[in-house]
Order: sequence, then C-alpha cells, then structure tokens
Amino acid sequence: LKHLAFQMALGVHAAHAHGIIHRDIKPDNFMLTEEGRVKLADFGLSVRAEGARDIAGSIWYQAPEILKAQPY
Repeated sequence: LKHLAFQMALGVHAAHAHGIIHRDIKPDNFMLTEEGRVKLADFGLSVRAEGARDIAGSIWYQAPEILKAQPY
C-alpha cells in the first residue's frame, strides 16, 4: 500500500514539475495498470500553474479552509 501512495505522490509531483495543477485529486482519478503501476488520470479541470485563479474540483475532496471561503 505504501508503494501505491508513493506512486500517487510521484504522479502529482510530475504534473507540478511540468507546470500543471490537476485541481481534482481524488481516488477515482488514479488508475492502476495491470503491471501494478499507478497513473494519474482525468486532467479535464487542470490548468497551467500561472493560470490558476479560481477554485475547481470535486466538492467532497476539497480542504475545509477552501470550502469556508467559497460562497456556495
């Protein structure tokens, strides 16, 4: 299990290293290959780091401090 979490973190890190903010990190957006490798998927809400100005993503996976600041 620890190696899967490490691979998940590497996927997010790789996106950030390329200047991409995923904006919808949740269990459903990680896929497991037949070889046992974790892949980060669903970049539909992603933006370039310099373009990230608004809040997006699945409400159930957002941090409480972000939810408190939103006028839902």
